[in-house]
Amino acid sequence: MGLLYDDRGNRMTPSSARKGALRYRYYVSRALETGQRSEAGSVSRVSAPEIEQAVREALTPPSPDHPSPSDEMPLLAQVSRIVVHPSSLTISFVPPDGAEHDHRVSEAGAIEPPSLRVPWSARPSRRRCEVIRAEGDEGPAPRRPMRVETRARLVDGIAKARFWLDDLVSGRVADTHAIAIAEGCSERSVRMTLNLAFLAPSVIQAAIAGILPEGSGISALMNAPIAWSEYPDACGGNAT
Repeated sequence: MGLLYDDRGNRMTPSSARKGALRYRYYVSRALETGQRSEAGSVSRVSAPEIEQAVREALTPPSPDHPSPSDEMPLLAQVSRIVVHPSSLTISFVPPDGAEHDHRVSEAGAIEPPSLRVPWSARPSRRRCEVIRAEGDEGPAPRRPMRVETRARLVDGIAKARFWLDDLVSGRVADTHAIAIAEGCSERSVRMTLNLAFLAPSVIQAAIAGILPEGSGISALMNAPIAWSEYPDACGGNAT
C-alpha cells in the first residue's frame, strides 16, 4: 500500500511470516523494524488483509465528505497518507486543483489537507474461547478439555512408562538406576514416570482421545492413586 503510518509518523512497511503452509501478511512500523520500539506508535503492527479491507470499505462508496473518484484518478490514488490509531484511521487526501479552500489550519498554523476519520480497531491476535451454556442449564459447569500439548506429553509419558515397566519385568534392565543412567535423568524421575504405567485403562483411553479435563497432566497423574476405584475417570464414574 505504501501509505500507512503509525500515529508517531513512522512509515508502516509490508512484512510477512509463515506458519506451516500458511503465509501471514502484516504492516509493521519502521521504528519496530529498526529496533527502536520506544519510538513506535501506539499501533506498531497490523494485519495487512484487515487494514486493507478497512480502507477499501472506507473509500467505497464515495460520500460528500471526501473527494469523488474519477476515471483518471481512482479514489485510492487521491489518498496521500493513512495514519493508524488504536481506534480509528485518519485518511488524508491530495487536494484537487483549485480546492485550496478545502484545507484546514491546525492549531500550530500549518495547513492540513482534507481528511476522513474512520472508526477502526485491530482484532486481537488471540480470541478468548468460552463455553456457552444452554439457557436454564443450572448443572455444574462443563470441564475444559486438556490442551493438545499436555495430551501429547502425557501420552508420550504413558508409553515410556509402560516400555520401562516391560524392560524391568522382562529383566532387560536391572533396576530404575540403570534406566536413569540410560535416559540421562534422575532415578526419582524414572520412578515417578513409572506410576503412569499403572493408570486405569479408562484414563489411558481418555488421555489418548484427549478428553481428560484441563489440569490432568503428567504431574497430576503421576500422583494418582494406585487403586483404580479411588479416583474417577474422565467420564465422571469410577475407573475400571
